[in-house]
Amino acid sequence: MSDPDEVLNTTTSAVSPIGAFHYASEPLYGYYDSADPFVLARHVEEFVMAGVDYLVFDTTNASTYNSVVTSLCDVFLTFQKQGWKVPRIAFYTNSASAATIDIIYNTIYAQNRYSSLWYMVDGKPLIIGVSGDLSDTQYNLYTNFFYFKESQWPDKRQDYSDGFPWMDWSYPQSNFKGTVSVSVAQGPGYNMADPTTALGRGYSFKTATNDSNRMLEGSNFEEEWETAINGSTDKGSKVEVKNAFVTGWNEWMAIKQNHDGTVVYCDDYNREFSRDIEMENGPLGDNFYLQLFRNMRSFKYEEPVHYNYDTHTIDFGSASSWDDVSSVYLDLEGEAMKRDHRTCVASSSDKYTDDSARNDIASTSITHDSTNLYVKVTTKDNLTTPEDADTGWMNLLINAFSQNDPTFANNFNFRVNASRDNKGNCSIEKSTGGYVFENVGTGKYSYEGKTLQISIPLSVLGKTETECHLGVKVTDHITKPSDIMDYYVSGDSAPIGRLAYEYGY
Repeated sequence: MSDPDEVLNTTTSAVSPIGAFHYASEPLYGYYDSADPFVLARHVEEFVMAGVDYLVFDTTNASTYNSVVTSLCDVFLTFQKQGWKVPRIAFYTNSASAATIDIIYNTIYAQNRYSSLWYMVDGKPLIIGVSGDLSDTQYNLYTNFFYFKESQWPDKRQDYSDGFPWMDWSYPQSNFKGTVSVSVAQGPGYNMADPTTALGRGYSFKTATNDSNRMLEGSNFEEEWETAINGSTDKGSKVEVKNAFVTGWNEWMAIKQNHDGTVVYCDDYNREFSRDIEMENGPLGDNFYLQLFRNMRSFKYEEPVHYNYDTHTIDFGSASSWDDVSSVYLDLEGEAMKRDHRTCVASSSDKYTDDSARNDIASTSITHDSTNLYVKVTTKDNLTTPEDADTGWMNLLINAFSQNDPTFANNFNFRVNASRDNKGNCSIEKSTGGYVFENVGTGKYSYEGKTLQISIPLSVLGKTETECHLGVKVTDHITKPSDIMDYYVSGDSAPIGRLAYEYGY
């Protein structure tokens, strides 16, 4: 916006009208329509890789977004049929709860639609609502059919000991029989544009202050996670948290309202005072997605343990030499798709397009022996033929986890297979800092049909048979390879974005 003061101007204007939705910042995938299949597929991949158990649709304002729900559930089913543990679905209602549940029940549950995706608790699909809004007939139907939880609003106008918290304005957060809210930022007073009441991304409950300098580290989100991971305190005793309900993923915008001469943005205001975990096309980048990823691992799992190396020598000419390799890392198939969909502005003819998807990576197998690291990559369809000048054809990026080497390109030390010759040799390059590489060795490659095989001398990577801890990533046709955020967007990356497969831990 050319004049940022307009967003707080109580007089409506063409650039910032009262009653219109305003974006807090730009999502990484642009100002997309929520039913864009390209975006939905990438979102599902991000949820799966992070280990999200269930996703709750925000229908708290009585809008059920049927077309978006259907579009997302269809994408979930596609990947569920591939064997992926996709998030299950539930719904959160609040305003006009009874009428909203009627629509959801009749559209989804009564028709047994997407039943394999329902998030079940004690054998019933979860729904959150206001039981006091229900008629006797509705109450009998819905409390018997659903695992019904009361909507626990953060102002606690009603306080349910077994409620389901949308958000919590207290700290440490209240424990509702094992469920705790974990949120990126909070808006006591219902105005995220009021820094005297709103708690932004850089807020600390320990100092009770907003600190813009801590926005990128997500101090607010981190402290909320501490409660979930360490347990919530109730009357001086620690109570285990079994369910961390995180808000939110892709809210991004709020309606500009004029309340008695004060401009109010209830849910989001700007980059600092917003709640989205989804990646931003801006300074936030993927900070909050990675923070979610890390804390979910801490919440759900024990510390990883080291394992013994299972070494193998691979013969490129014998497919069976891979039969006993157990380090196989799968990637979703079909998420590397062309993009051609309208923006969020329904009245506009503008579209987002992307045709960079080429080789759809399906799996990566890794092993080593005393001399070489071996990588086999399989793709959904036959591999394209690489052109001589194509440096982005089926690259390997490797993090050697060397504490003595601070030179990285997007968190990786090495790039493999940026160039090849007709004798089966491929390049091994090392970052000299940033996305600048120098050649440090030669590997071997072979490809046929859907399979690419690469071998890399361990000595070039600074590894040995007994110490071969690596981060490995496979990419194809990344449009802007020097920008790690583009690995969420273009071509295909296995795994997506900044993530890597950890081998040899």
